[in-house]
Amino acid sequence: LKQQQQQQQLQQQNDISFSMRNNSKQQLSRQNSLSSNATCLPSKLILVRHGQSEGNIDEVLYATKPDNAMRLTKLGWEMARMAGKALREQLPPNETVHFIVSPYARTVETFHGLASAWCDPEEFSHIPQRSKRLKLWYSKLMEMGLTWHEDPRIREQDFGNYQDPHAILKAKSERHRFGAFYYRFPHGESASDVFDRVSTF
Repeated sequence: LKQQQQQQQLQQQNDISFSMRNNSKQQLSRQNSLSSNATCLPSKLILVRHGQSEGNIDEVLYATKPDNAMRLTKLGWEMARMAGKALREQLPPNETVHFIVSPYARTVETFHGLASAWCDPEEFSHIPQRSKRLKLWYSKLMEMGLTWHEDPRIREQDFGNYQDPHAILKAKSERHRFGAFYYRFPHGESASDVFDRVSTF
């Protein structure tokens, strides 16, 4: 019996020792992962909303034009350019910048307005072909340390496909009674849906 107890104690010690070694390896792995992440994470994160869009000044447009296709107004372009100048002034010289952009038309145009603070696309206005102009402008921006990519996870909440103004008013009234976070717009999203997709960003 005594020998059996000693064997059990020895086995427990071995189990504890193995557990500690395993835990130590996991901690080391987490530390290495954190160290690796620290080298690629940005030193600063700046959130910028798109400039004034067509839908901001005329909501009836949503009944005939998809939300993702709404473009900037003249004022929206001015907002984007001014924001770009203000952003560049805040950043240290020669700082590398990476933009993550919603693929909606108004947000891509806002990105273009922001990026014009680094290089004015008018430098390439003598080139008639738009795709070639963009390609050369993008190349110049990358030479200056700007990079970017599109990510649909950060797009605006989807309120449905073509949005009938009366149906939207009714839905917003229902949302108020139902609860703003969980109410899902017909053919669209709830705030909870948006939270879920943005949480993976």
